[in-house]
Amino acid sequence: ARVIPIGSASYKKLVKVTGTSGASRGGENTTPSNGTSPGWVELEFKPGTYVSEQRITSEALEDATQDIGADLELEIGIEFSEMEGSDFVSGDGLNGPRGFTDYTAVANASYAWGSVGYVASGHATSWAASNPSDYLIDLVHSLKRQYRPGAAFVMNDATLGSVRKLKDGQGNYLWGTTREAFMTGAVGTLLGYPVVTDDFMADIVANAYPIAFGDWQQAYYVIERKGVAVLRDPAGAFPHVRFLARRRVGGGIAKFEALKLFKIATS
Repeated sequence: ARVIPIGSASYKKLVKVTGTSGASRGGENTTPSNGTSPGWVELEFKPGTYVSEQRITSEALEDATQDIGADLELEIGIEFSEMEGSDFVSGDGLNGPRGFTDYTAVANASYAWGSVGYVASGHATSWAASNPSDYLIDLVHSLKRQYRPGAAFVMNDATLGSVRKLKDGQGNYLWGTTREAFMTGAVGTLLGYPVVTDDFMADIVANAYPIAFGDWQQAYYVIERKGVAVLRDPAGAFPHVRFLARRRVGGGIAKFEALKLFKIATS
């Protein structure tokens, strides 16, 4: 995703949702009719705040053979990162990022600005019984071609394991192109596009969206207001030292047409 550091309470972006219309052909003396001007919408991304309080006694800090205070701060950072990761995928946008799967999803043929188009798997609970990879090809081509050069798949490891078993009509695996890619577990490609794994993506079950495909730099913005800040308070809960941590971050879809989802469903 595109990460945008900000120095204010929110980040605003004007988005053009419609172009002009009303152009016509005519002769030398043709008078044009009044057309329709472009339509604009202002998107606003507001960061939420992650907070955590941890306590350790003063004596435990003094007597430890290693810097347990630094270790505690590291663990808080990991916890915040996991919360963010979950929110970027499925967060509701309340006091934090709105996940890209939280927006209204519609069949790609019915796509309209403000929603995310999806392609169905062809089966109610899994891959299609025949030619399952054809639906992944449909997913790729549901994305407009100007976004495909920078696009990537996102899925969790369980879904990736299932994808790696898919074969084409000649029995060749879709994943990777070389024997070394299978042996080393190196990052591979699917239908020519890179794959990123994210454990917060859904599993392959009925009506889930286990795969996303898009140009993430254009599709999703992460708004950074303040990194992890930790205040050590030795007096407020004496004899404990309070570690008060906070981080402000937000996120949401910035360009809806640059992202598509893969839904486990027949249609």
